[in-house]
Amino acid sequence: SSGINAESQSVLFSFLLFMSTSIAWKHMLLSKKLSPESNELAEAIATFAVKIATEHIDPNFITSYVASRLVPLSKKPSGIRPIGIGEILRRLVGKVITRTLKP
Repeated sequence: SSGINAESQSVLFSFLLFMSTSIAWKHMLLSKKLSPESNELAEAIATFAVKIATEHIDPNFITSYVASRLVPLSKKPSGIRPIGIGEILRRLVGKVITRTLKP
């Protein structure tokens, strides 16, 4: 399609508001050189966000999506606190869903 649908526009808008995102994702979604592909990527993320928010998905199919890196932080006076850092796609989809559901 030549245009970009409303859900994809929401993905792009949420992405612009998502300040801590990586340069590579920003380039893929906003590049003028990659415009048709950027639109397709935004539409795919929007479709995935709708599916993840509205359907039951077998956890075995989304293990990579829900994976996170664990970073150990020292706890005072002793001990370690594990901090999970989600991947950018999961954080972006979460922002899109939250923005869509917010009144």
